[in-house]
Amino acid sequence: MRSKPKQTISPHYEVSPFVRFHVHERGLILFHTQTGKILQSNRAGIPIWNALRAGKSLVEISSDFIRGHSLSEVSSPPDTNAFLATLERAKLVRPAASKQSISRSVETVLIAEALLELLVYDLRVAILGFHGVYRTAQPWVWKKPRSVGVVHDAVHLLHAVDRACCLYLKPVRCLQRSIIAARMLRRRGLRPMIQIGYRTDPFFGHAWVELDGETLGDSRAFRRKLHVLDTI
Repeated sequence: MRSKPKQTISPHYEVSPFVRFHVHERGLILFHTQTGKILQSNRAGIPIWNALRAGKSLVEISSDFIRGHSLSEVSSPPDTNAFLATLERAKLVRPAASKQSISRSVETVLIAEALLELLVYDLRVAILGFHGVYRTAQPWVWKKPRSVGVVHDAVHLLHAVDRACCLYLKPVRCLQRSIIAARMLRRRGLRPMIQIGYRTDPFFGHAWVELDGETLGDSRAFRRKLHVLDTI
């Protein structure tokens, strides 16, 4: 029996109906007709904007980028999260409604928890060094593992972590994001694994989270094309 292909779980965003845009030879101009805000982007923002308009998730955007360039040509993935954070702050995009939505209060609590985890991570690095952070990332589970609603819980939790990363006071790297997401998932009785991968020429490294063999909030291409250096 052939196994089903592994899924990539990632939230989607939708473009505000009040946005007007114009693509020109140097980039992109966005205008919000209700707030009057105007945002300018270079050409790197055009494919991301077009993908968002097409209803694609962040994982699909990264996958399209990698397919178009091949991983050997990519020195670093497109900074989609930073661009998305700017669009969201300007109310140009918003999280798409989910068939299994959660209340605003639950989402707010998850975002606050993720922000606190980000702050604790930076404090641990400052006081204990990376070894102190690595030790806290080791597998542990506070509650009895659950099977009901696992994917649903993981999708919304990863979404909250991504939004917290957008709101945080400094850029968040992939390993920090992965450790925070894994800690929050384990706190809820799930068993995610943090994968740290690399390629040599040109050198590139990335960290992501997997749950039951499924990639959470990242591209499957990293799993296929990077050598796994460590699993936490």
